[in-house]
Amino acid sequence: IAQTGLSVAIPDVNATGVTRTFTVPNNVFMRVEHVTVHIAATHGKRGDMNITLTSPAGTVSKLFLSHPGDVNQDMDWTFSTVRHWGEVAAGDWSVKVSDLLTGNLGTLTSATLTIYGTNTAAPTAAPVISSSLSASGNVESPLSYQITATNNPQTFSATGLPNGLSLSASGLIQGTPTQEGSFNVTIGATNIHGTGTATLVMSIGARLLAPPVISSALSSQAVLNVAYNYQISATNTPTSFAATGLPAGLSVNTSSGLISGTPTATGTFNVGISATNADGTDSKTLVLNVTSTASLLAQAVDNQQLTFTTGGNLPWVISTSSNHDGVDSIESGFITHSQQSYLETTVTGPAYINFWFQLQSEFGGDYFRFSIDGEELWYSEGTHAWRLLGFNVPPGIHTVRWNYTKNESISVGFDGMWLDQIEVQGVQQLLGNTLDNPNLNWQMPSAQAWALQNRRTIDASDALISPIFLDHGRSSVIETPVTGPGTLVFWWTVSSELNGDFFRFEIDQTVQNQISGHDNINNLPWAQQTYNIPAGQHMLRWRYIKNEAVVDGLDACWLDFITYTPTFATGPPYAQWLNGIFPSNQLGNGLITGPDIDTDGDGRSNFFEYAFGGSPLIRDFAQPVSPLLNGNETFFNYTIDTTKTDLLITPRISDDLTNWSDAASEFISQNGNLTLRRVRIPNSAGKKFLMMKAQSVP
Repeated sequence: IAQTGLSVAIPDVNATGVTRTFTVPNNVFMRVEHVTVHIAATHGKRGDMNITLTSPAGTVSKLFLSHPGDVNQDMDWTFSTVRHWGEVAAGDWSVKVSDLLTGNLGTLTSATLTIYGTNTAAPTAAPVISSSLSASGNVESPLSYQITATNNPQTFSATGLPNGLSLSASGLIQGTPTQEGSFNVTIGATNIHGTGTATLVMSIGARLLAPPVISSALSSQAVLNVAYNYQISATNTPTSFAATGLPAGLSVNTSSGLISGTPTATGTFNVGISATNADGTDSKTLVLNVTSTASLLAQAVDNQQLTFTTGGNLPWVISTSSNHDGVDSIESGFITHSQQSYLETTVTGPAYINFWFQLQSEFGGDYFRFSIDGEELWYSEGTHAWRLLGFNVPPGIHTVRWNYTKNESISVGFDGMWLDQIEVQGVQQLLGNTLDNPNLNWQMPSAQAWALQNRRTIDASDALISPIFLDHGRSSVIETPVTGPGTLVFWWTVSSELNGDFFRFEIDQTVQNQISGHDNINNLPWAQQTYNIPAGQHMLRWRYIKNEAVVDGLDACWLDFITYTPTFATGPPYAQWLNGIFPSNQLGNGLITGPDIDTDGDGRSNFFEYAFGGSPLIRDFAQPVSPLLNGNETFFNYTIDTTKTDLLITPRISDDLTNWSDAASEFISQNGNLTLRRVRIPNSAGKKFLMMKAQSVP
């Protein structure tokens, strides 16, 4: 069903938007399998738009969600959904196009609905209920019941449902009952010939007990005098935990279930662990083996703070054939076709885990795969020399795995991989060192984090790469706050879909430049970028953003060698003030010299100290005004430094701390560049509150 030749304005910043209705006649008897919707619209920024499809049954498919990072214009796209599988096609389908963000206008020019499914025979009589007429469940336990009937019903009904249950347009009764008892529910099914009804007896029993069930591993390894963590995990939301028989140096957090510390005794310990909620307790025995030295695997990869386990068809072993540090390494088990060999450890984040690896494998057949908690973050294939990789570990305890897998045929070279020099670093340390600027505060607010690699760099050492498994329609960001004025220089490159997936640089959410495309799959040549950052605090952001479809090139971007040089000495007065106080390596860091930052922790921001006196490096309590009683009035004296031309100080007065107005002040005296001014408040005016407002001006 097509609606073409439209010219319907899409209201800006309006969730109601534009709705187009497509009516499928009641004499069309079809069970839906999937539906496509083609939308054509002109728009200044298509990422502002939001598109949904609602079926006659009331099911909503979210076809396109607004995402501010997509700044491409216009839309001419076909969306597909299987969310309406099994529903009846007949009835009113509605497509809503809305614009949820401000600043760009659009026009809907066409909308086409196509329904795919299986034709069903036209009914010759009213429906007859065919589903069972009894159902049972329990309070606080999910329950579902599907009404079925003969003769192709198009709508369903149910009255007298227990609290907590509801009926969908497709005839599904579902929810979580909240009351106990027996309920006679009248259910109905309707088509063009009428309605068939029946009584469904629903028996809802008392709430079932759901004590915890411990699900964490029941064996663990630790090393003497090395930090250790073990998380007791259990189902059904435990409210407390316990552990008995722990070796000296370890303790349990009874609220979170985390066993942690540094063991000071060796041996095998049978630790009783338990998890409890209001319904009961589950207890298990954790066999904890504390050894006097790290395993040979840990020693070979130069990290005796980690505890490694190995598995698969064959374990990892100490390597005698290759290493990166000139001493030793480990290698995957010598597996055969359709087998795997993996190495695991746990890492507590936030952190980065870095390592060197070497690979000899069948290209396109046998792979090295790296994952955290089962989520694959990287894979490599073929044969190459030692390379460096590093990945972000989010907060908490996480399982890290290196896995070598073989397909069903062909062996190449050693047919395995090596690992060496595994290191756990702090996030700031790694990002600062990789981008060659440890003086700035680096942040990654996106769900998918950037990785460390050394294959493509500008400094011949290392660089960051965007996530290689970034979903369509998503973006990944690395950013840092800086204080200006200053000069920013960085190097970047990309290998992506030309004019589809972009590597962007933004200042305060405004795009300054973007690149896309690739050089015969490889990345474009590295390019240097230079920007003058104005005075004040600013957010510098690098973003890799993907559109809705198509993977081209290597589908990634790289960032390296970032320098930021503050030019405070010749900047406005506030910048010059900072220049005379902070060390040069801290000046550009917006989390140290930003106007709202309280560097010394005395409750006064940097800008407060600048405006009213005091040092941002010393906990002091300079007062902006000094009161003086004088007969029938009170004087409040304050000083303005006329050299601070970027500062405006205004006295304000209030009766209730809610409604404020500017207070009159008078000139008292001038001493060099310091102007003394006074606010007079008559005692007869009653209770008054005085506030000194300081603001930055151009």
